[in-house]
Amino acid sequence: MTLIKVDGSASKTETGIMLTDQQRKLANIQTYKVVTGKIGDMSTLTGEVVLNQNATESITARVPGRIEKLMVWSIGEKVRKGQPLYQIYSEQLLAAQQEYLLALQQESINLSGLKQDLAASSRQKLLLWGMTNGQINQLAKTGKASPRVTYYSPVSGNITELAFREGSYVMEGSVVFQVSDLTAVWVQAQLYPGETGLQFQKENVRIVAEAYPKDTLAGQLVLNSPVLETNRQVNLATFKVDNMAGKLKPGMLAYVLIRQPLDAGIMVPKSAIIPGDMPMVWVENKDGSFEPRMVKTGSNNKDWVEINSGLKGEELVVSEGAYLLNSEYILKKGNDPMAGHNH
Repeated sequence: MTLIKVDGSASKTETGIMLTDQQRKLANIQTYKVVTGKIGDMSTLTGEVVLNQNATESITARVPGRIEKLMVWSIGEKVRKGQPLYQIYSEQLLAAQQEYLLALQQESINLSGLKQDLAASSRQKLLLWGMTNGQINQLAKTGKASPRVTYYSPVSGNITELAFREGSYVMEGSVVFQVSDLTAVWVQAQLYPGETGLQFQKENVRIVAEAYPKDTLAGQLVLNSPVLETNRQVNLATFKVDNMAGKLKPGMLAYVLIRQPLDAGIMVPKSAIIPGDMPMVWVENKDGSFEPRMVKTGSNNKDWVEINSGLKGEELVVSEGAYLLNSEYILKKGNDPMAGHNH
């Protein structure tokens, strides 16, 4: 290759390289006209599908006793509101029923306000212990108390936890079932300290489950935790995702794709940048020669780099073959083309 002098600005000149057509073809030199545009910086976070905690109901034992019978057996089984879940044997609940029946008998004999208050108080206790109005009305009608009482689901959804089996003893407050509405789930993504500045506008967030790579779903930020996970240098960002189709299951691996909008500016293909302490590009001049140019870079993604200074619109930068030009220059001149230049 022949070295020639290429006129630069009025105040200085730059040493460039001139290639013949054959040399240019052999080196596969390709150029790109610098344009102004927007670079959408895409970040990918690794996440996991989890239960929507705002749509999850823990069904606890209202009284201590023994699980006499289960009406629902399997994790994942769908239940509707009002559906029977289990029957419990409870001496404490039996005593409370008998107390209510006794209060009703006393009320029928003596219609004083005190007796009425006692019956109402006893009824309220039964309600607090999980009996329904229908069950209490039936108790009052038959006058027969029973230690075996059936409990019903207060919500519709899927069984996501079944803590006890038939014959198990439970304490008051023990979680027997967990029912979750899976028509909307959460995706929790790991967020490293350097990613805390990401913007999570709904229109910029997309969720892709590993099991369904062709399905791109919208995600809405629910919580961006300000606290790092214990023993891990990450915090969790939680996104709500529509799951009416029922494809997403808790435990699935998912990816959160976040596109960050950037202001318009000069951008070039990433392949045009020769990285280093002083990033540079090769520019083709009007006479066909090539000159090195130091640039200051800004935001980037996998394909594009924003140029903050060093280039103007409509200039031609070498998008393929820049490293070959750089190597040829060093070979001929014996020094880096940016030697002696400072930011």
